[in-house]
Parts: sequence; C-alpha cells; structure tokens
Amino acid sequence: YPVGQSLASLDLDQSATGRMLIDYVLKRGHERIAVLMRQRRGYGDDVMLDHITAGAMAARLKPGNLLVRSVPLDADSALLTVRELLRHEIRPTAVIVRPSVALPALRQAADELGLTIGKNLLVIVGGDLPATAEEGEQRLPYIQSELNAEQEGRIVGRLLTELASGQTPNPLHVVVPPLLREPEGD
Repeated sequence: YPVGQSLASLDLDQSATGRMLIDYVLKRGHERIAVLMRQRRGYGDDVMLDHITAGAMAARLKPGNLLVRSVPLDADSALLTVRELLRHEIRPTAVIVRPSVALPALRQAADELGLTIGKNLLVIVGGDLPATAEEGEQRLPYIQSELNAEQEGRIVGRLLTELASGQTPNPLHVVVPPLLREPEGD
C-alpha cells in the first residue's frame, strides 16, 4: 500500500497490468469475460480491476458481460465458485485469473463442463505462474515483471541500504512495468 505511506516499495504497475489483460482478451474478440480475484483483495488488486472495468466499459460490453468473482483459498469452495461461474447464463468465453491458486479449480470445472482451455475458453493469468504449475499451465499467457528476480533484488537492496543509512530513497516507490508472456509457438 504505497499510496500516502513513507515505506519504500517495489511494485508491479497494476494499472498497466489491468489494461494489458483486458486489451489482450478484447483483441481476441471476447465479449463475455470473467475475472477471478483473491478472496481478500488488496490495493493493487483493486487498481488492476478498475482498469479492467474501464477497458470493458470503453469497449461497450453489454451489462452483465463482465463477471467478477472472489475465489476462496479452499480447493472445494474454489471449485464450486468457478463451476457456477462457468454455468452462468452468460457463460464467459475468456477468464482473467488473478490468483494462480484458482487455476486447478478452473481446469477441473472446464473439464467437467466440456470446455477446453485455449480452444473455447481463453485463460490469461494476471501474474506470474506458480513454480508448481501443472503440465500445460505454463502454456497460458501471463503477466510478469519486466525485471528478473536478481534485478528486483538489487532494487530492494538499494532501498534497504539507503533506509538503513538514514537516507530517503529516491524514488521511494519503484513501479515496475509488466510484460505479457504468451505461449511459444501459438
């Protein structure tokens, strides 16, 4: 929560992330879109969602064609949430997944309902894919930091070093641009 705080921070640009996600889906012709969010959202989640919503409104999506759901951490509850979403009267043809924890539930619900991710259901992940991704999940498009872990570590190290020496880091809040990664060969 860098806004108005004196704590140093390194954050992914959530405004740009939201715009990239909705643009990606809309450019592929999808007009029935779902967004799966964490059950407990934070400031960055809200900023990202604001930009997804703004993009949907600018594209003049019909009312009800942008569905937002909070996905519980519990696997059974997550499955129920996603299953009901995919059974909605306006079934989404594209899903933006914020918490990668929702991917197993999404995959299972899609299988149960005869949907194929990548064919009749576009899925894009609004953050790095987990290191423990199931086979096939790494083939989903996803958002990641423009910087690698070493570069991010150097920035955090600089911020901490400056703070420890009594200096106010400049900048105090480092905002990193996102990159959209698409599956190779698609």
